[in-house]
Amino acid sequence: MEGEEPVTVAEGISLLPSFEYETVSGSPVVTIEGTEYDANESGTEISFILDGEEIDPTEHEPADDEQIVLEISTETADDT
Repeated sequence: MEGEEPVTVAEGISLLPSFEYETVSGSPVVTIEGTEYDANESGTEISFILDGEEIDPTEHEPADDEQIVLEISTETADDT
C-alpha cells in the first residue's frame, strides 16, 4: 500500500470506499456496500489469503506487489 505510514490489511480495507473491517468478539466482520459478513455467525467464514496461506489482517502490513485474497463464504438456510 502506498502512503507515508504502512497500514495493516484490515486498516487498508477500511480506507477503501464501500468497505469496512472490524473485529467483534475476536472474529472478523467485513462490510461491503452495506452488506455485513460476520464470521461470528453460523455458516459465515472470512479468510485473508497470501500465497496460499491464511494471514491475520490485523497484523499483516502488505508489501509492494503482494496479492491478498479476501474469501467470504456464507451458508443460507436453503443450502444443503
